[in-house]
Amino acid sequence: MKKGTTFALRSFIQLFSFNARKLSSSSITDTTRPFPDYSPKKPSVIDTELVHQIANAIKLRRAEPLRRSLKPYECKFKTDHLIWVLMKIKSDYNLVLDFFEWARSRRDSTLEALCIVTHLAVSSKDLNVAYSLVSSFWERPKLSVNDSFVQFFDLLVYTYKEWGSDPNVFDVFFQVLVEFGMLREARRVFEKMLNYGLVLSVDSCNLYLSKEKTGTAVIVFKEFPEVGVCWNVASYNIVIHCVCQLGRVTEAHHLLVLMELKGYTPDVVSYSTVINGYCRFGELEKVWKLIEVMKEKGLKPNSYTYGSVILLLCRSCKLVEAEEAFREMIGDGIVPDNVVYTTLIDGFCKGGNIKAASKFFHEMLSLDIAPDVVTYTTVISGFCRVGDMVEAGKLFHEMLCRGLEPDSVTFTEVINGYCKAGEMKEAFSVHNRMIQAGCSPNVVTYTTLIDGLCKEGDLDSANDLLHEMWKIGLQPNLFTYNSIVNGLCKSGNMEEAIKLLLYSVMKKGTTFALRSFIQLFSFNARKLSSSSITDTTRPFPDYSPKKPSVRDTELVHQIANVIKLRRAEPLRRSLKPYECKFKTDHLIWVLMKIKSDYALVLDFFEWARSRRDSTLEALCIVTHLAVASKDLEVAHSLVSSFWERPKLSVNDSFVQFFDLLVYTYKDWGSDPNVFDVFFRVLVEFGMLREARKVFEKMLNYGLVLSVDSCNLYLSKEKTGTAVIVFKEFPEVGVCWNVASYNIVIHCVCQLGRVSEAHHLLVLMELKGYIPDVVSYSTVINGYCRFGELEKVWKLIEVMREKGLKPNSYTYGSVILLLCRSCKLAEAEEAFREMIGDGIVPDTVVYTTLIDGFCKGGNIKAASKLFYEMLSLDITPDLVTYTAVISGFCRVGDMVEAGKLFHEMLCRGLEPDRFTFTEVIKGYCKAGEMKEAFSVHNHMVQAGCSPNVVTYTTLIDGLCKEGDLDSANDLLHEMWKIGLQPNLFTYNSIVNGLCKSGNIEEAIKLVGEFEAAGISPDAVTYTTLMDAYCKSGEMSKAQDVLKEMLGRGLEPTVVTFNVLMNGFCLNGMLEDGEKLLNWMLAKGNAPNATTYNSLVKLYCVRGDVKAAVAVYKDMCAREVGPDGRTYENLIRGHCKARNMKEAWFLYGGMVEKGFSVSAGTYSDLIKGFFKRKKFVEAREVFEQMKREGLAADKEIFDFFSDVKLKGRRRTDTVVDPVDDIIESYLVDEELRKWSVCIFDWNSCLKQGGRKGTKWRFNAISSKKCPERRGLVLC
Repeated sequence: MKKGTTFALRSFIQLFSFNARKLSSSSITDTTRPFPDYSPKKPSVIDTELVHQIANAIKLRRAEPLRRSLKPYECKFKTDHLIWVLMKIKSDYNLVLDFFEWARSRRDSTLEALCIVTHLAVSSKDLNVAYSLVSSFWERPKLSVNDSFVQFFDLLVYTYKEWGSDPNVFDVFFQVLVEFGMLREARRVFEKMLNYGLVLSVDSCNLYLSKEKTGTAVIVFKEFPEVGVCWNVASYNIVIHCVCQLGRVTEAHHLLVLMELKGYTPDVVSYSTVINGYCRFGELEKVWKLIEVMKEKGLKPNSYTYGSVILLLCRSCKLVEAEEAFREMIGDGIVPDNVVYTTLIDGFCKGGNIKAASKFFHEMLSLDIAPDVVTYTTVISGFCRVGDMVEAGKLFHEMLCRGLEPDSVTFTEVINGYCKAGEMKEAFSVHNRMIQAGCSPNVVTYTTLIDGLCKEGDLDSANDLLHEMWKIGLQPNLFTYNSIVNGLCKSGNMEEAIKLLLYSVMKKGTTFALRSFIQLFSFNARKLSSSSITDTTRPFPDYSPKKPSVRDTELVHQIANVIKLRRAEPLRRSLKPYECKFKTDHLIWVLMKIKSDYALVLDFFEWARSRRDSTLEALCIVTHLAVASKDLEVAHSLVSSFWERPKLSVNDSFVQFFDLLVYTYKDWGSDPNVFDVFFRVLVEFGMLREARKVFEKMLNYGLVLSVDSCNLYLSKEKTGTAVIVFKEFPEVGVCWNVASYNIVIHCVCQLGRVSEAHHLLVLMELKGYIPDVVSYSTVINGYCRFGELEKVWKLIEVMREKGLKPNSYTYGSVILLLCRSCKLAEAEEAFREMIGDGIVPDTVVYTTLIDGFCKGGNIKAASKLFYEMLSLDITPDLVTYTAVISGFCRVGDMVEAGKLFHEMLCRGLEPDRFTFTEVIKGYCKAGEMKEAFSVHNHMVQAGCSPNVVTYTTLIDGLCKEGDLDSANDLLHEMWKIGLQPNLFTYNSIVNGLCKSGNIEEAIKLVGEFEAAGISPDAVTYTTLMDAYCKSGEMSKAQDVLKEMLGRGLEPTVVTFNVLMNGFCLNGMLEDGEKLLNWMLAKGNAPNATTYNSLVKLYCVRGDVKAAVAVYKDMCAREVGPDGRTYENLIRGHCKARNMKEAWFLYGGMVEKGFSVSAGTYSDLIKGFFKRKKFVEAREVFEQMKREGLAADKEIFDFFSDVKLKGRRRTDTVVDPVDDIIESYLVDEELRKWSVCIFDWNSCLKQGGRKGTKWRFNAISSKKCPERRGLVLC
């Protein structure tokens, strides 16, 4: 404390929590269970003597083996003797072990004895022996896990008190269970130990964390601290790794920061785990930043850190940086292992730099770092890739000499290399060796050989190999058929190919393979027979450019040579001497000279473009060359650059571009993918009509665009058109794939035809396509939009049966439907299940749930989810904030709504019109008009124009506050800025006028807005009727009803309730009854409010019997009584002194969850008091007191009168009155006033009862102005 060692103190407290291991009862459970006493079976006299002799023999033996010492007792020794002997020798741990091993060798050991020896081992700190003893039990065959677990744990607890009392024994038991994979049982041990006041060690909990499923581990990490587990750095490292495995690297980074804030010091493992997570997702910038932070904290990256970074750099093709990191690693004194070298070698091999890969391989050997199968496979694959089969063969032979067994990947890579090099004899030699080594060739191996044979033109051998595949039970895949089709097409045997495959289908039933073959036939051969596309397939034209003159030829030759021979200097500098002579015509001639070097072509074309010497023909040529070089990105950008030019005539430009692309096709590329690129760019630029023209024109040349291009077109087309296209395109050779079906299923769902979408899902499976998560999720979302919950559950069940897990989109759709259906408990259950499946909910899912809870009135749950979202670094967007703000506004908590609104602004989120309007509505409902106008002004300043809803909300608020002048000004302001008030606006003003008593003005306004073309609705007429009813003008109210009916408007239940209330307020009971009958005759179902008016009037008139009859009729019609119904009936029964019925109704009211008002309690108290049931009256007072309700003026006056009358008559009732007044009607603060209040003689002098009332009001308003009643003690 003196030195400011706060951190040290915190560490001490943490260590105390770990080592003490016995938590207070409050932190674990309310009742900590004691360990039972140990009471073994008692030995007989003979047994006692034998046990004594054996114990002495064990203790007195010297060097001789125990087996020899105990030889005389072997025939007499029984299982029961084991524990009795252990009790004699338990003080000598070594003797215990020797004796127990002797007993086990005789098979005389019991589970109880095993538990005892385990306890003794733990007490002697010999945890290794304890661990092996517990493990030996679980290694026994054919154990019933559940029964054995219960038996073992119970015996461990039973023997604890007598044999060890060391809680580490449960750690050992727990750790063995975890190591044996019995996680459910381990969790049970943890929970059971809490009952005994013990918490397992953090090391045991860490082991459990590391073995649990990733999603469950994260939940456990949050739960365990609640019962006393204090995590350490290792715990954080485990859970950070789990969160990274779930793909939530940002959350893992947040945990890294959080552990430091909590006083834990992250180590190299902590940082390396997060770095590896970012590496997996390619976040290179974040990786460098984290390494920098790590180094600032004095932590050096380890082999794992460098390995992760090098792997990412290799995958990102940043091989120079990868090598730099590798050399830095060596410079830091870290010896790279096999994995790091293999990663680098693989990177350089895939990057085409086999020389560098070979250098690393030999460097690895020189450092005595033994390469494994993966290393050899990688470097062999690299040499195969560049066609150096001599070196690949040497390495393969070297690998075998080292005793490394190649796997199927290694063999297949070597076979693939020989096939590509055309050395089929060598390929089959390796294939035979593979079989001899007992390594079965797979589909990829056979496909590689078939592809090699087809390229060599040996189709008979390829066909034999295909049949061999079928024979050994291997199913050829798409690539197998593609290879055969390619070979058959090259040899012109199209019909033979189809016959062969049809025979295969009939024999093997490989429908999916046939479909795949036809698909690949269409896509890869790309040249269909004339019958399948058009009657006359048009050939591509020959390319015949303008011939250069002799002078031009010389210049072109010089430029081409300069380009080829230049070294490091920029092309601009090399071509400087030729700039003035260079013309547009030269461009194509130069390209013809250098077309074999694609990199030079690109440099030269960029130079020409910078001089604006490029032509569309040259652009088409370079696009062809880019596609031929498999550089589709450059091809895409070249085509896109043309369409990005301003003021293009789309039709003319399209015709010109396409014609030139066709014209240059034959000589410059002959790769049909060029038309795919052109087509895709058109689709992306929204030129769908032109894209369709390309598709149709390509059919004339015998080509069909790729399925990916067609899918892109499908996804961009209008939903209706996309469905038509999906049906039409297969007729000309397009074979759709799963992605195509997914797109069209989405389109059909968008059109509202979900049953048809479901039919498509089934159809695609029947056609041999395998629907994926997207397929099912799209149909599920469709059913969710239409509220088909039962079908949703069925489809999810089918999905799971097929081994597909619902994804974030699936869960989001289901949660949205459940929220809309007000099934919030099920929605939250689905949400938690989603997290349990390791799926991270996004902003949309959280917002959906928050909105559901807000609309369901459970703002507490909504708020909890909102803050949970923030704690997980999931950023709420504008919609999220609007949902939660709207929720707080709905419940009238404008303080919290205002805070959130301010927080939203601080986060840089700009509220939209809807957000502003929600906040304004909240303030208006709360009567805080000043705040509402403040938000309105903010809205205008932020450049967000208020709409009709915003103005209507403000007008309604002003009208409710009675400020009709301001409401009128706002109405004129609306007109001024061009906003037309709607019916809701006018209804608000009508309501305001009626409340202020200006009914005639209200009627006048109705006439005005009706003249303006806005027809009044049922709400308008109901408002007018309500005003007339409250003013007692029932005839006028009825006239309004007649007018309403004359206009064809149907009265709502609110309309009937207004009239019913009016009749009852004005004592017109018969008219009220007639209205109820008319309402029922019209088929309008009355609600509780309708009946309440009648019940109240009957009770006021003292006709409780009639009121009860109405109540019974109400229940018979299945109209649920509300709190008002019960209050009216209770008051009626109390006045009639039917206290039994009143008390019964009170019980029903409480049971149904209705809150009881102070007035109802007053009625019950008075009723009981009048019947001299003082105990019951006191009980009601006690209930009021428990609910914190204040006694109102009515009950105060009642007891004043009773006391006064009692004094006059010297009645015995005065004593209970005094007691109640003293106990319930005067609090401690007011005791000094009680003399004044209840000095009845003084009251009489001041005017009797009137004086009493005055004095009550004076005192109560002075002491409790906000309650207008005395606070109960």
